[in-house]
Amino acid sequence: MNRIRLISLLCFLLVCAPAAQAQVRIISREKLDSVSNPKLAPNSNALEFDRLHIAAEPMTEDDAPESFTYTFRNLSQSSLTVSRIVSTCSCVQATCDRKVVAPGEYATVKVVYDPKGHPGSFERKIFIYTDENIQPSATLRLSVKVSSGADKSGQFPVDMGKIRLRSNEVKVSARARSVQTLVYMNVSDAPLTLRCEDMLLPSCLQFRSEPETVGKGEEGQIVITYDPAADGKKRKEYLLVLKDMGLPPSQSSIKIKVE
Repeated sequence: MNRIRLISLLCFLLVCAPAAQAQVRIISREKLDSVSNPKLAPNSNALEFDRLHIAAEPMTEDDAPESFTYTFRNLSQSSLTVSRIVSTCSCVQATCDRKVVAPGEYATVKVVYDPKGHPGSFERKIFIYTDENIQPSATLRLSVKVSSGADKSGQFPVDMGKIRLRSNEVKVSARARSVQTLVYMNVSDAPLTLRCEDMLLPSCLQFRSEPETVGKGEEGQIVITYDPAADGKKRKEYLLVLKDMGLPPSQSSIKIKVE
């Protein structure tokens, strides 16, 4: 690096560093804890729950949403208003069967958990707010263990119409013949024979699908072969356009990067 480039780089860093520091927000451990484990409101002892934690039976993503109930009683000498209920995940919907709970009266919080799209082991929290308190009056916990369902489409985030892929990009070597594969799922309503636009395929690339025909909901592999000896253009990037995806070429292309 020559002296002029070095001086330019140093000037760039000096100018950008204050701006970068201004954009970084450091959140303390106490602040994080206050979000996930907030302090309870002063009137928290007015709510007596039959249980604060439920461990659900194991379920799968294919199971229907399941309901759980937490019953509480108002131990105070005045009525309590359930102002809002907040959960830590959109997969949890919670409601209370009454807005105002009189002294000595019982009420039920119904929690509905939807496992679709949420595989794994989690603990979800539900915060119950009463009256005008800015802190919750109770924190309920729901432990769930969800295994993956038969629908694996969530494992293939790239949508290309009739198929979904884990990735739409591969890297090949400019020095040696390379063979790369991409796993895809047939999400169409019928068996699919995957093709590419041969007219747009450069001579240095070969395309095939294994198996040639993939059934509905089944997985296949796109096999891409790159031969640098046949690459007369020596580009850094090529596009392989899939055929009959029902999408424009820009949305049904696989990117091949030559490195």
